[in-house]
Amino acid sequence: TWMSLIMMKTLWRQVEAPIVFVANEISPDKIFKRFDSLEAEIPYANYRIGKLTEEQEHRLTALKDVYRKRHPIYVINGAGKSVYDIEAEIAPYEPAILFVDGIYLTNMGYNDIFENTLQASRAYQRLHAKYHIPVIATTQMTNDSEVKYARAIFEDSDIVMKIFRDPTLEADNLMGMQFKKVREGANNFRAFMNWNFEEFDFSASHIDSAEVTSDEDN
Repeated sequence: TWMSLIMMKTLWRQVEAPIVFVANEISPDKIFKRFDSLEAEIPYANYRIGKLTEEQEHRLTALKDVYRKRHPIYVINGAGKSVYDIEAEIAPYEPAILFVDGIYLTNMGYNDIFENTLQASRAYQRLHAKYHIPVIATTQMTNDSEVKYARAIFEDSDIVMKIFRDPTLEADNLMGMQFKKVREGANNFRAFMNWNFEEFDFSASHIDSAEVTSDEDN
């Protein structure tokens, strides 16, 4: 979720149309608060409990002007809804980009979570083709679930990226991103970014070309 919000923060400065964020795991209010904390560079823990310094309060107030000057961000609650329900909600906004957080919680009418996620992935792929907008979706996976529905997500997607963090990266305050698929390019590389919420530093750290193929990576 944080990775999606960091991506949205960057893209928000570049697009000339609204952005829609479909929140399946976290309430829209909490999504907005997390995004506020990123944009105002205020530690989320402090913002959540209302324990802010005078300077942080000022930065939070200044956000109102920022939001007025840019195209809006709409956050809708997608939990328990189908992609068709979500499409009806987002269509009037004519978004430039659609974020879907927790695609596995989309309700496509199947009792089986794997079939449900598979059908949600395919429905979002059709939505992408229909409206010609990028769809950035996240999901949680386990080793068992990868076999059953990850292949459908993999095939539907142009880019598949795995977020990972081991103790070594945690010690260095880094987040790793392994590119599992890039439809029109090489995918045998990993990127690393600073994961520093104290200084709000999410800049690129380094890239390597060592493809990870061990069982641990699944």
